[in-house]
Amino acid sequence: MATSAHAQRAATIPASSGIYERLESVSAYFPTGGITLGERALSRLEVERMVARLSSAIDSSRRFDARQRWARAELDAIAAQLKDLRGVVEGRHGMAAATWRADLFSSRAPESRIDANGLGEIDAVSHPFAPGRYGWPTVQGTIATIAPTLVAGRDAWLAAAVQPHASLTSIREGGWTAERLLNRAYLRGVFRNIALQVGAEELHWGQSPFGALFISGNAPPPPALILATDTAITLPWFLRYAGRFRITAMLADLGGTQDPPHARLAGWQATIHPWSRFELGVAVLAQTGGNGGPPATFLERLVDLFPVIDALAPQPADLQISNKLAGGNLRLRFPELSGLDFYYELQIDDFDGRRLRSSLTDDAAHLIGLRLPLLVGDDQLVWRAEWHRTSIRLYEHAQFRSGVTYRSRLIGNPLGPHAAAGYLGMSWRWSPLNSIGVSVADERRDPAQYTVVVSGERDRGFRFVRQTDDPDYRRRRAAASLEHALPVGAVRFTLGYNRDWRTGAPGRDDWSALLSLTSHRLAPF
Repeated sequence: MATSAHAQRAATIPASSGIYERLESVSAYFPTGGITLGERALSRLEVERMVARLSSAIDSSRRFDARQRWARAELDAIAAQLKDLRGVVEGRHGMAAATWRADLFSSRAPESRIDANGLGEIDAVSHPFAPGRYGWPTVQGTIATIAPTLVAGRDAWLAAAVQPHASLTSIREGGWTAERLLNRAYLRGVFRNIALQVGAEELHWGQSPFGALFISGNAPPPPALILATDTAITLPWFLRYAGRFRITAMLADLGGTQDPPHARLAGWQATIHPWSRFELGVAVLAQTGGNGGPPATFLERLVDLFPVIDALAPQPADLQISNKLAGGNLRLRFPELSGLDFYYELQIDDFDGRRLRSSLTDDAAHLIGLRLPLLVGDDQLVWRAEWHRTSIRLYEHAQFRSGVTYRSRLIGNPLGPHAAAGYLGMSWRWSPLNSIGVSVADERRDPAQYTVVVSGERDRGFRFVRQTDDPDYRRRRAAASLEHALPVGAVRFTLGYNRDWRTGAPGRDDWSALLSLTSHRLAPF
């Protein structure tokens, strides 16, 4: 077992794995520095170290009560999955492993196109039951998908993984179709504590499970080159007061269907833990390059990824070389208040200090969330509430006409530009591997058309002018789910309801059902 676990450490645990939810649950009661929840996927080695730090925090606690029993059970469930040898073949210098997942999804809901509002272009579609699927197909009809995951590792420094999807679809009024695609596929090497990864892997940048602002899991994972710290480190000198630190930089190809073709998505996120209760992440994403995109030198594109340098650099004119988003996320824990977590995300599109208020309202997206766990005997009841508001021109652009999308799905918040939403969720967990949950959502998007006026050079006097008052797009959605551990693997069933309409117009009612079977109770890779 030790040889197998050692050889697996360079592999990543996908962002959709339930392991991260368990880490969130334990860290709410026992805050510990270095527990990064605003960035996924993480390596198996990093998750092992997070489990060890949380175990130490539990053991050093002066309290011996239901919290400790619950937290210990959660960590035991994670450790059991990390050490599970089912499907593992090990050799002298490495290992190979296999898992699988199968989904049966059915829905009457159609996809709807997100229209631009006059400030740019965007090529994105929205489906009410697609957010958080990480590329698993969602259609108007019925689709059966099976996906094996094959992983190989060598000496804890090299890992490769591949997850092909095979789907059989009955499209409503369209007959049957079969499709095969590669959803996840990466090669990852770790040298000392620097990880270099090439390929496609699930990513999530942000604190919200409903729709993070930077990378939400709404779109499939794009192929990317990623350079990151494999595990959190302590910086030297006075920087050690920043606590545990990790940074990830990426460069992704958004594909030939983008306009311009093969536009790149470059970005980075850095996270610090100056206090065991406090996690702070700073992130930048820039849509840049591509065949026929705005030209620029390598140095200009590099400077463009650091907004502070970009703002202070002397320039004779504004550089129009990218669609840039900057901001970050934070989480603050209050274990005295039954493990209450407060988290916040901010994303700004083209910050301009000359119009500070407009930059933070019209050009900024905000996300506020609260998570409250309550122990009831040996069970846990978790309440979660979130409010989202996106900016007027978020994710759309004049030069990068497909917007911040991949395969016509928004990479960031699924709401799209100029929208607002409220979410409320409740889950009841009577063991680390069994739960029922209910969630409701109220979403609104304003499709009004805008234009921009300026009064001088370099966008002096910049302001948005509303031109139309079109009816809002509205959605109200509810979902109920059951997750249950099987003797081998787990099953999850979700039933969803959605009502779509425009203000002042009749709407439509749609239902969905999802049955998911997995070979492992918590996805280990």
